[in-house]
Amino acid sequence: MFKNFKSALKNPKLVHSMKLESKELLFPDEMQTLIYLQELHIKSEKVENYVVVFKLPLLKICKFIQTPLNNLSLPLGHISSPLKFLTLKDCKLSTLPEEIGMFSELEELNLSGNTLSELPYSMRDLKNLRRLNLDSNNFVNFPDLIKNLPRLHHLSIDNNNFSDEEKARVQREFNLTIN
Repeated sequence: MFKNFKSALKNPKLVHSMKLESKELLFPDEMQTLIYLQELHIKSEKVENYVVVFKLPLLKICKFIQTPLNNLSLPLGHISSPLKFLTLKDCKLSTLPEEIGMFSELEELNLSGNTLSELPYSMRDLKNLRRLNLDSNNFVNFPDLIKNLPRLHHLSIDNNNFSDEEKARVQREFNLTIN
């Protein structure tokens, strides 16, 4: 597993996984040469030019943890990455872009520890999504569009701002217990 850009960019054909932890990360445009990268873990107090990550043709696992993304940006048009697992945990996200629906191969999505209060309509396009973690966000109303995800079999929505009435509705309609 590579732990810095410098060594990874010297041998791009050998790079299949990377774990980057740094106070500040600036993703170089040369990151696009890492065409064999399949797994990427990122933890940083500040990150720039991370959109290049979602253009990698073989990236299947991507984890941003405790990395402020604030306003998540994704490439417009087509996303090259065949992501199956995406974690955006504790990234200070208050919204998700509509482009999230372009990750059509996504099976697991972890959005825990953010400040989300709603999901974009395009989430309905994540037809392969099996696991969704929305713990510790700011949801007041249950995002009903989740009902349209045919393969979803694990949903975690604990520690949100649901009223007792909303919790009862969710339990009744989805047979879920909410903390």
